[in-house]
Amino acid sequence: MKLVIRPFTAADAAVTRAIFYQSIHELATNDYSPAQLDAWAPVDYNLPQWAAQRSKADTFVATVDGISAGFADLIEGSGQTLLGEILIEMLFVRPPYQGQGIASALLAQVQEEARTRGATALVVQASKTTRAFFERHGFKVKQENQVPLRGEVLTNFTMKKKL
Repeated sequence: MKLVIRPFTAADAAVTRAIFYQSIHELATNDYSPAQLDAWAPVDYNLPQWAAQRSKADTFVATVDGISAGFADLIEGSGQTLLGEILIEMLFVRPPYQGQGIASALLAQVQEEARTRGATALVVQASKTTRAFFERHGFKVKQENQVPLRGEVLTNFTMKKKL
């Protein structure tokens, strides 16, 4: 298995959106209802808007043997963080690639990027599904959130890791 992590390009928009959708709809089914999953990752989306959001963030794409397997992105000054903190907005891995270290490699990449920017901490809004992953990597729960989204309410956790 040859894992490569590289910066996002506009050509990655459709595949990263597909990874986002598949990951949520296949991996979070034990923690969220079908209606919540649809609210979180609806079938319909605006691809140019998705591409613009990924381009505004610092997005990294993980490929395995040339196939896009996951992505993660960082946002500075998002309003969800304090001075010196950077938000991990997204970290998703395609379901067939779960358990192969790809999420950990992406997390290591965004941590290194945050350190090079002088960040003092990383913050993430972790789902119920990903909370344990972030805890294993040194993140601590700061608060539980109830997030209204497209007529549903989803539980997530504000988590923080000092760098």
